Amino acid sequence: MLGAVAISCCALAAEWIRTERYSFRCTYDIPKSDLRALSEAIEEYAADHEGKYPRDLYALLDHGVGLPAYLPNYTTVPKDPWKRPYRYELKAGGRGWRVWTLGSDGWVGGEDDAGDRSLEK
Repeated sequence: MLGAVAISCCALAAEWIRTERYSFRCTYDIPKSDLRALSEAIEEYAADHEGKYPRDLYALLDHGVGLPAYLPNYTTVPKDPWKRPYRYELKAGGRGWRVWTLGSDGWVGGEDDAGDRSLEK
């Protein structure tokens, strides 16, 4: 009986570790795919606007008034896995852009899940 309880506890612990590792990996990977989608939307916008990048991410949204939606089905700026809007800035002279998230801690820098992630042109 005691052996069965020990085996059950080990099985539960192994499942928890597997699930936690999977959750961490998913949270860590989500910003990468989100940032790629945002960068594609930014570039599509520029292609339709004589090479000019949007001044903010709001310009990419689905406004439902017949304007092209570069982020279809979004009515607000997408949020990172930690429920904060992705950040965006135009570089000097509008010649490039940067889109980023500050990671799980919301502070500049950090490692792993707390590390900043960005894409820029």
